[in-house]
Amino acid sequence: MVNVLRYVKGEGEAAYQKYGEMVLEILQKIGARPLYMGSFDSTVIGDFDETFDSIALVQYPNRQAFLDMIGSEEYQAAHVHRDEGLESQWLLASTPIFTG
Repeated sequence: MVNVLRYVKGEGEAAYQKYGEMVLEILQKIGARPLYMGSFDSTVIGDFDETFDSIALVQYPNRQAFLDMIGSEEYQAAHVHRDEGLESQWLLASTPIFTG
């Protein structure tokens, strides 16, 4: 999953960080793992006027693991912090073609 994130101004990043800490524990339980999180700096190629704050990549063992996670009570308890922290988000599902 590719997460492109824009935080609510002010305390949004802190709220999302709390969500991330809670979800990290869930990811470990289901065999998923965060691969990368970094700041969104600029668009290099393409006509893209949107700006975001961060990009995160998370690898799930399969799509069902993701669906099971988001339906769980444990995830729903964390999700409130996600809602508090994000102004907007793009969540892009991807299937590996090449891993190096």
